[in-house]
This record gives sequence, structure tokens and C-alpha cells, in this order.
Amino acid sequence: MKLTKEYMIEQCQLTDEDFDGIDFDDFVSYFDLTVDNLKEFDSKSLLSLYRADREAGEKTDYTEIYQQASGKLLDEDIPHISIVLWETHIDNRNLCFAADFEKMILYGGEGYCLNNCRESDKLAELTEDDRIFVINTVTECGIVGWENRYEGTNEGTTGHFSWAIGFRLDSGKCVDYSGTGVLDSGTPDSMSVFCDKLWNHFMKQTAP
Repeated sequence: MKLTKEYMIEQCQLTDEDFDGIDFDDFVSYFDLTVDNLKEFDSKSLLSLYRADREAGEKTDYTEIYQQASGKLLDEDIPHISIVLWETHIDNRNLCFAADFEKMILYGGEGYCLNNCRESDKLAELTEDDRIFVINTVTECGIVGWENRYEGTNEGTTGHFSWAIGFRLDSGKCVDYSGTGVLDSGTPDSMSVFCDKLWNHFMKQTAP
């Protein structure tokens, strides 16, 4: 049975006014609501959350790049990079960034989540010079020679370290690289150089 607005009003003690300005089909899809799971939620709270999210603007989930990734970056791919993600996770400190050269916006920062980026969350506007910097850095760091996955050792430490870098090309092709373990054992040699270069370059963009 398809979930309808009439059914939801009846079952959840709502009124037509509660749905003013709501695209019902999008609302149902947004929370994956069904007749069977409807009673598991506070419907009024969901409506409030839906309105707040829509008012905040559409979000972009950059983690889809990881989900769609396959293969490795090739030399001929590098000039066509349209989005680059880079993140490091050291114990409880998380640094995550997305440089989107389709929107020409930089998102990210400490503790930032890449699955919920909005226009209001941007750190800086990007330029063509920024894109050229990324292309040059990818080339200099030899990323085309990396393996996709690195498994290091945690021997001698109780800390945790992991990292991930993702690319989307203007063709739609996605590639990612990642690793875990002690920094020197779970990374390619130039990974920290790559992240440091991007960090230093783009943090200048966000300085007041």
C-alpha cells in the first residue's frame, strides 16, 4: 500500500495545514517513509526537520565519489579533475575537505562531514588558479603510481590513523585512495605531502 498524505493525516493526527508548502512525495522519499514504518517516527518532528533542511538549502553528498570509485587515476585524467576530496582522521581529530571545481566552492574543516555540504557551509570561493594548483600537486606527488588501498600496522601505538583521497573527473569517472595504520606504514610516501600542500594552500583562502 502506497503511503498517502490522507493516510498520514489520519494515522498521525495531523491536518492539511501541517503540510503547507511541503512536497509530500519528496518528504516521503527524504525520510524513506512507508505505511509499515510510519508509526516509528514523530511525524511533526519530521515535518519540522524537513522544512529546516530545505530552508538551509540543498545538500551535496560528496561521499558518493567513494561509493562510485573504481580503478586508478591515469596521467591523461589529471587535467580533467573536477572535484577532489582529502581527509585525515587521527584519533578523534578529523580534517575533511572538498574542493568542487564545478561549483567553484571549497567546503570543509575540522570535524566536517562530507556527506552534508551546503552553500551556506562553504569555506571559500575557488578560482582557476586553484584548480591548476591541484592538478600540479597531483602530478608532483605521483598519485598515478599509488595503490588504491594501504593497510599499515598499529604495532607500538594505541592511536588510530586513517586517510582517504577521492577524485571525480568531468567525465563522471571517480577514483579513490585510502589507508589505515601508523602514518609511516599505512600510506604512500607522498600522501602526507599531498595533504599538507592542499591544507596550506586552501587554508590561505579562508583566512580573514
